[in-house]
Amino acid sequence: NPYKEQQVERLHNNILFRMRVLGYDLDRKEKTPVMVNAVFHTKKNGVQATGRYSQGTGRFTVLSGSEVDLVHPVIKNQGAVAARQHLFGTQTGKATLADDIELSSPSAAAVFVLGGSQNGWTEWVNEQGQTLDYVYKDYILGFIFYKFLSETEIARLRAEDWGAEDLKGLDEDDAETVQYVRDLCGYFISYNNLFSTWIASQGDFTIADVRDALSAFERNIDPARKRVFVGIFDTLQTGLSKLGTDEKSRSKAVRDLIYLIKDIPMDSRQDYDTLGFIYEYLISNFASNAGKKAGEFYTPSEVSQLMSEIVAWHLAGREEINIYDPTSGSGSLLIHIGQAVARRNGNPNDIKYYAQELKENTYNLTRMNLVMRGILPDNIVARNGDTLKSDWPWFDTDETKDETYEPLFVDA
Repeated sequence: NPYKEQQVERLHNNILFRMRVLGYDLDRKEKTPVMVNAVFHTKKNGVQATGRYSQGTGRFTVLSGSEVDLVHPVIKNQGAVAARQHLFGTQTGKATLADDIELSSPSAAAVFVLGGSQNGWTEWVNEQGQTLDYVYKDYILGFIFYKFLSETEIARLRAEDWGAEDLKGLDEDDAETVQYVRDLCGYFISYNNLFSTWIASQGDFTIADVRDALSAFERNIDPARKRVFVGIFDTLQTGLSKLGTDEKSRSKAVRDLIYLIKDIPMDSRQDYDTLGFIYEYLISNFASNAGKKAGEFYTPSEVSQLMSEIVAWHLAGREEINIYDPTSGSGSLLIHIGQAVARRNGNPNDIKYYAQELKENTYNLTRMNLVMRGILPDNIVARNGDTLKSDWPWFDTDETKDETYEPLFVDA
């Protein structure tokens, strides 16, 4: 639906633009980090400019020799206007920068170079074609998933006739309540750690609250659901220290981020899966911005949907179905196949999803995406492993693999 896609795209652009211009110190865990001493460039409108991003300050330096498009005036960025006026006066056309110039953010640098109104986080790219905003993927998706789990818990408790005062009794020290919620949801989130409580606390909310909440979540997973939830926030937890140079700046970064995603609707008034749609849109957008390496974690929607319909036609009429993706990435292909099969066979809960993924960050993304699409935790069997080296499936130690090994027979 083009209208719905436009709504989601506007929300997505708002999240990315407003968060990125804050310029917080973020990094990505790869053998060759995209941010370390990397030179980024833009070639928009025939202009060729290069620059470097500072993780410590969030500022962006446009390097000498870069071209500046003076044909297009700057829109709503007084810093860029002043810099242009100081360096080029009344000059028009295309100018060349004689010395490096440091600006407040990647977006301010893009506006200075290109004029108009620019989102520097998607405008500046490195030699591999990867944009600056790609480094934020794990943070944004992690917080969206936490919001989903938090509000899912509230929705399920309200369906059990819990009121607002009852929710305030969600306390980790109450073993009976913890067990009740874990049986209901597969995990437990206390009242103080609910996403809605974070929002309500406003200025009192700090990054320490996030650390405590993620640690508490890990402690309170239902043992029967550990395969689905254990370690799922590891990427977010370990990356919190990179959100700024000190606790104050990190807390502000977290507050800014959760306030930006708090308005994603999750109620029954929506006529489609808003949160899931936004989640997959973000995944696909990060993939498209990641350049040639995007295929490592995302199959284009059109391709996976075509494959899904072929598989679903082949499996029509089957009652119980096992689906396996040995390189699951974001899990989008599994989701599309499951949806296509369910449309033909009727009961989505008769489908079991097996997934294996080499990279830990992407493995967590697989599990998040499957859970957010309403797939029962008991129907999700995911593993972080090398498909080319490790057989499937066993989840115990190598010492006990002969006893725990079980061959997997799948339908797709």
